[in-house]
Amino acid sequence: YINHFMQMRDALRTAMATKPAFAKFLEQVSRESEDKLTLSDLLIMPVQRIPRYVLILKDLLKHCPYDHPDHGLLLQALDAMCALAEKMNRSEEQASNLELLRELEFCFNGLVSGLVAPHRQLVRKDRVSEAVGSQNKE
Repeated sequence: YINHFMQMRDALRTAMATKPAFAKFLEQVSRESEDKLTLSDLLIMPVQRIPRYVLILKDLLKHCPYDHPDHGLLLQALDAMCALAEKMNRSEEQASNLELLRELEFCFNGLVSGLVAPHRQLVRKDRVSEAVGSQNKE
């Protein structure tokens, strides 16, 4: 879910901008719903859930005595949630990196292919200008 969240969000924005009937429908559904949340609000919730669990577990640990039977289990749960949050962040960064590689491959207008692969990583992105005669070409 997290790997494709940015693409999904962009696709939703594009659909709302290019299809007024769709945007109107989403607005109407949001207005009529009990909690008044938009589709974008609902779609971000799973992404925000894991970091929220980390905060809750940390708060629980503050108020749980060290000798309480649940203290060890809370520590295990916190470690698991932190590991999951870190994995989600890495996964999001990798998806973002692959998207940048796709954009770069597109910029080369077919001159370069095979740039996008799971084992590849964009290390640096800079603007390059080519000196042509007495003028710079970007």
